Amino acid sequence: MLEHFDAAEAHGAVYETWLQPTGPFRANPADALRSLEAEGADLLDRPSALPSHVHDWCQRAHDQLAWLAAHNPVGIGLWREMLLPFFLQSPFLRRCREKPRGYAGDYLTIQMMYDQHAQPIDGFGMAVQAWAMTQPCPRAVRNRRRLVAAFVDHACANCDHGWPSIISLGCGPAAEVFDTLGHCNANFTLVDIDEEAIAFVRTKAHDAGLSDQIAVRRANIIKMALGADCRIADGQNAIYSLGLLDYFNDALFIRLLDYIHGKLAKGGRALLGNFRPAHANAAFFEHALEWPLTLRSESDLLRLVKQSRFADCPMSIGAEPEGVQLFIECEKA
Repeated sequence: MLEHFDAAEAHGAVYETWLQPTGPFRANPADALRSLEAEGADLLDRPSALPSHVHDWCQRAHDQLAWLAAHNPVGIGLWREMLLPFFLQSPFLRRCREKPRGYAGDYLTIQMMYDQHAQPIDGFGMAVQAWAMTQPCPRAVRNRRRLVAAFVDHACANCDHGWPSIISLGCGPAAEVFDTLGHCNANFTLVDIDEEAIAFVRTKAHDAGLSDQIAVRRANIIKMALGADCRIADGQNAIYSLGLLDYFNDALFIRLLDYIHGKLAKGGRALLGNFRPAHANAAFFEHALEWPLTLRSESDLLRLVKQSRFADCPMSIGAEPEGVQLFIECEKA
């Protein structure tokens, strides 16, 4: 089901070339920032500016930040002062930076990535937003939605009796659930700490006539991993989490793996995502959006699985087609 990890390595090799200190603008980063600031101001003030010109400017400014992060970190503050305000003309990027729900990657931020074409390109800010939605990370978020469909299909095909019981941890907008229920019968339990996310998916399930198949639980998944929550029944057929483990340290990562193992039935499967190191947007997420993630490689994920109750279970590691987010898939033996 998963793309082989070599695909991620191939993408990584391409992205590394962006960080090479070549070209005249690399030789003098301060001059490059001043030039980009003047060009950005001109594009912002010019209503007739073509979206393609804005996209080109965004990419060059983005790549300059990646270069600074790798070669001259003292320049990051100046980049933020001079160039970040242009990126924050995008409602999506502004929400990422301001975090109105108190944390990065809330349900509406993820939904905005899914709804990439919902708003017209009108003016500088929306041109910046259109550029942002074509970046590798938002593309990876959309790709992983399709990975879950294959994961759920497998759970449905391998359920010996009745409908499979599937848990989503840190469900967010749960768009993938509504995708799959159109062609696969299953019972979902969606868990999130954010009461707005829970209200969002509850309303969506009601409006779609799917309330009988979708249960929602507002719960702290950290406390669940530490054994303080018992509202999830044992014997689940499948458990997945798309964007949660990037926020956990290694010890908590292992505790969550152990918790999931305990909740699965024999033969049940887990699918867990984690963004990999050195992806193309890593510097932009960290330094422009202040969206911290614990990036892990294939070897990092293998090491952690081997310290968990899944250590002797069948497992594989792959990537979504963009090669930005890795996924562990484990089967309880």
